[in-house]
Amino acid sequence: MLQEYLGIRQEAGAYRRFFSDEAFHLYVWYAQQGGELTGFQLVILRGGEPTHALTWEKAKGAVYTGVWAEDEELRISPTPILVPDGPMPQTHLFKLFSEASVGLEESLRQLVLHEIQAYA
Repeated sequence: MLQEYLGIRQEAGAYRRFFSDEAFHLYVWYAQQGGELTGFQLVILRGGEPTHALTWEKAKGAVYTGVWAEDEELRISPTPILVPDGPMPQTHLFKLFSEASVGLEESLRQLVLHEIQAYA
C-alpha cells in the first residue's frame, strides 16, 4: 500500500509530496502547500526499478511513457528519461493502483484513477 514519505526537499514556489510502495512511486505537485494540485507522476515499478510513468499536468493533460534508465551496451546508468512506449495497460494498472491507493486521501486517489481510466 502506498505510504507517504514526509520531509522531502521542497522548492520555492511549489509544494511536492511523495508516496511509494513495491509497485509504484507517486509524485504529486501543488502550486503551494495546501494549494491547488497541479500535477502528478505515477511511476510503475517492476522488481524495484521504474519501467513506465503516467504523468498528468493540469495545463497539459496526461501522457504515458516508458522510463529508460540505463544503457546496457555502454554499461552506464544515466538519469532516467521518459520515452514513448506503446499503449497503457489501463485495466491492469487501474486494478493495481486501486488496491495500492486505499490509504490515500480520496480526492487524490480519485484523480489518479480517473486519469488512468480516461487515458486513450
